[in-house]
Amino acid sequence: MEFSWGAIKRLFRFGGLILCSNLVETLYTNIQGLIIGRVFSAKDLGYYAQAKKLEEVPNTGFSSVVNSVTFPIYSVLQDDKTKMRFGVHKSLVSITYLNIPLMVILILVAKPLFTLLFSIKWLPSVPYFQILCVFGMLWCVNTINTNLVKALGKGNIYFFIQVLKRVIGVILIFWSVQYGMYEMLWAYTFTGWVCFFINAYFAGKLIQYGVMAQIKAVGPVLLLSLGIGIITYAIFKYLIVNNSFLMVLVPVCVYISLYIFFSYLFKIEGFVVFKEILFDKFIRYFRNKND
Repeated sequence: MEFSWGAIKRLFRFGGLILCSNLVETLYTNIQGLIIGRVFSAKDLGYYAQAKKLEEVPNTGFSSVVNSVTFPIYSVLQDDKTKMRFGVHKSLVSITYLNIPLMVILILVAKPLFTLLFSIKWLPSVPYFQILCVFGMLWCVNTINTNLVKALGKGNIYFFIQVLKRVIGVILIFWSVQYGMYEMLWAYTFTGWVCFFINAYFAGKLIQYGVMAQIKAVGPVLLLSLGIGIITYAIFKYLIVNNSFLMVLVPVCVYISLYIFFSYLFKIEGFVVFKEILFDKFIRYFRNKND
C-alpha cells in the first residue's frame, strides 16, 4: 500500500504529455466534420463522412501495424543512433512501398469502387475521397516519425511537434473554409504534407535522419507510384464497362503488374526488401519440409 510521488512525477513527465498530445490529435481529427456541419450542408457532411470512413480503412490498418512493430523496436534501439537510423530507414522504404501505391490505386478506381460498395447515390463522395487519399499517402511516414520521438522518451518534443502541426492545420483550415469545401480539404491535405517536413526535421535533430534523407527514401516510390498511376489512368480513361467490379479489378491488376515490373527494373529498395523476405520464407519452408 505504498507509492512514490517521485515515480509519479517522473512518469507523468512523459505519459502526461503523450496523453495531452493524443487529446490534441483527437480534437484536430474531428474538427473537419464540425466545420463542415457548421459551414456547409448536412448533405456535404454525409458525403465527407463516407469518404473519410473508407479512406481510413487502409490507413488505420497500416498505422496499427506500424505502431505495434516500430515503437517497441525503436525503444530497444534508442541508445544506438546508428541502428535506429537503419531501422527507421527500413521502416520507411518498406511501408511506403505498400501504402503510397495503395492510395494511388484507390484514387484511380474511386468512382467504380463507391458504386460497387455504396451505390451511385454516393458518387458525390468520390472527389472528397480522392483528396483524402492524397493526404493518406504520407500518413504512415508521419506515424513512423512520431513513434521515433516517443520511443526516445522525448515527451516534451513530441507534445511540441503535435501542437505545432495542429495549430498550423487549424489556421489553414479556417482560412480555406471561406473558399469552399474542396479548398478546405486541399488545405487539410497540404497540412499533412507539411507535417512530414516538420516530423523529418526533428528526426534529423534526434538521430541525424532528416528531411533530405527521408525524401531520398520515400521519393522513388512516390514517383514510381504516380507514374504508374498516370499510365493506368491513360489506358482506362475511355474504357466504359457497365460492371463496377470489373472496373475496379482490371485497373488494379494492371497497376500492380506494372508497379512490380518497374520496381524490379529500377531496383526500388522497398521491392528488394520484400523480395528478400519472401525468398527467405520460401527457403525456410522447403528446408523445414525436407527436414
